[in-house]
Amino acid sequence: MSCKIYLCPALTLCALVLCTGCGADSTPVNSQTTKYEVGDETSDSSDGNSTPSITELDASVARGGQDEPKRPAPMNQTAAAGGQSADVVQPTVEQIVGVMRRLRQQQPKQGTEEEVIADFVNIQTQVIQAAEMLLGMNPEDDAVREAAEAKIEALSAMSQLGTKGAMDQLFAFTDDLKKHQSKAIQAFASQQAFVTLLNAFSADQVTDAQQVIDAYKQLAAEQPKEGGLLTFGRDVSSRFIEKGMNKEAADLLLYTASLVQPTEDPRLQAASESLVEQAKFAEVDLGAKLNAVADQEEGAIEEFTKMLGQLTNGETVGATTLQTLMQIASMLEGQHGEAASKVYDVLEVSIAKTTEAELGEVIKESIDKYRLRSEIVGKPFTLEGNLIDGTPFDWSQYKGKVVLVDFWATWCGPCLQEMPNIRANYEKYREHGFEVVGVNLDDEVQELKDFNSLQPLPWPSVLSADASAVGWEHPMVTKNGVAAIPFLVLVDREGTAIALNTRGSALGEKLAELIPDAAPTSDTAPGVEPTSSDPANSAPPAEKAAPAENSPVDDNPPQTRTEATAESTSE
Repeated sequence: MSCKIYLCPALTLCALVLCTGCGADSTPVNSQTTKYEVGDETSDSSDGNSTPSITELDASVARGGQDEPKRPAPMNQTAAAGGQSADVVQPTVEQIVGVMRRLRQQQPKQGTEEEVIADFVNIQTQVIQAAEMLLGMNPEDDAVREAAEAKIEALSAMSQLGTKGAMDQLFAFTDDLKKHQSKAIQAFASQQAFVTLLNAFSADQVTDAQQVIDAYKQLAAEQPKEGGLLTFGRDVSSRFIEKGMNKEAADLLLYTASLVQPTEDPRLQAASESLVEQAKFAEVDLGAKLNAVADQEEGAIEEFTKMLGQLTNGETVGATTLQTLMQIASMLEGQHGEAASKVYDVLEVSIAKTTEAELGEVIKESIDKYRLRSEIVGKPFTLEGNLIDGTPFDWSQYKGKVVLVDFWATWCGPCLQEMPNIRANYEKYREHGFEVVGVNLDDEVQELKDFNSLQPLPWPSVLSADASAVGWEHPMVTKNGVAAIPFLVLVDREGTAIALNTRGSALGEKLAELIPDAAPTSDTAPGVEPTSSDPANSAPPAEKAAPAENSPVDDNPPQTRTEATAESTSE
């Protein structure tokens, strides 16, 4: 059995990484999974060509490298320093730094959970010893900082594993570091002391929220009035939101925004105003309202609608609010149409209150497309265009069939991840009158031909008959208000659109209703769940609701035109 180890790194003020506990979002570490070079998992991790450990280095210098290395001393015992004979050659700063860096990259050997943890703790113990030896040599500030980061990282990791005394040592070390003669190191120590406190608060090792708030305000007041401070405050407030302390989170956001006022920097002013808007999202508890809608709780839609009014009832509506509501509408549209409709209604009124004219136009276009999509279900659905060989597509051939129309492109990751699910249902139900037709959004027909030569699809794809109207300008795309793909339309035997975006198991469940003669005998409807991917759209970190069962947050969201353009540009 393997053990997952999660390292909580030492962090600087402007690069705060939020670490919430041991084992979060990590994989077992061994020579196959690590990006670092490690030794054979069945033998000792050192060999004749590797950098020696801190105990090996100390012993080698003292005894000429003749003896076998000892195991490291206990965590609270510093590495050997004084008390040696005058002819002993001490390691240099460069040697200690090299050992420390190697140790920080070293992964535990594969084994049982207990063995992996024991080896991991052993590595962290040696990191601490190396850092303490380095600090005892009074090096330059850069080396002091690197040693301090290494020790804080190691103690944090051991604290997460429940190592007795690790957290106390961590607090004591950061407090002691504040007394360093260098002003730069003192400032660094203050930052690290707060990060240590914040991580302990997130891990429930510190329960006094006011202590964290006071420490943050003291530290934040001493920082330069720039964008990094606002990012820092937002990240800190997110820790309170995670604990359901929304009022405290909102207060922190407002306090942080006030620190940079007044300012003549337009970018800083906009960032400050964004924090004020995010405070409103925290106050209304956006995450809880979204999860209530997802869980279909009684009265959830009414409470959700009330919240939307609270967010947009001012004389002006900020860009952050509009953008966040657009993201929420997109997330809700697939599975929670009524709630999505409420958001679009509010957006339609709110764009008249924004000073961001360009953003208002973008949102208006999105609303118009939504109105087109919302009118598809319940009406006859038709397709026009050309097949890959240039001949006209004949929609009449599908009369009397159940048809899934899949808007897709070869460059669309979520589209390709949905393909196995569509194919599984196609193979299951085709003999019973089920067909699939793709609507391809590639700019060049050759791209589709190349794809088919490698991964032939058993169903046709309809391309635009107009060479000047391809991709997102495909006539079928603009006609139906498609704003993100994959976009799926399920058409019954009468040619009427009956459902949108039946992805994953929802497709198999719907087909089982429409074609009962082919339904499986088990309770599980046919269908292959699409592979999860990182969300391409998400609300700002301080406001995003944690995905729950039946959450409105899609694990594999459709890809929008903006995202596709951004990916193409980055390539």
